[in-house]
Amino acid sequence: MLSEAATGLHYAHEFTDAKGNPMNVVHRDVSPSNIFITYTGQVKVLDFGIARAESRVTNTSAGIVKGKYQYMSPEQARSGQVDRRADIYSLGSASTRRAPTPGRSRATTTWRSSTRC
Repeated sequence: MLSEAATGLHYAHEFTDAKGNPMNVVHRDVSPSNIFITYTGQVKVLDFGIARAESRVTNTSAGIVKGKYQYMSPEQARSGQVDRRADIYSLGSASTRRAPTPGRSRATTTWRSSTRC
């Protein structure tokens, strides 16, 4: 299942426009609730609602963190620049079906993550 979710994310990360220019899509909300198994056994990464793409017309306001803190990369938690590596970090966190720092509050998790990098 993890492998198939990673394949789906890779497809999104490699997505190009009609001219072949990379879209640089970043999901930004990879979590267990956004990875589904269909009735036929296919794994799907869903909810690209807060995804970022370079060509996107609207941008997230500076300082606004989007996604689930429990699964996000330290860079994303700090409102820093994110790329496909943030999704891979989140997929690894989501694969455990628990937050990478169990028993800690969202604020503590964010602070600890942001001070490590």
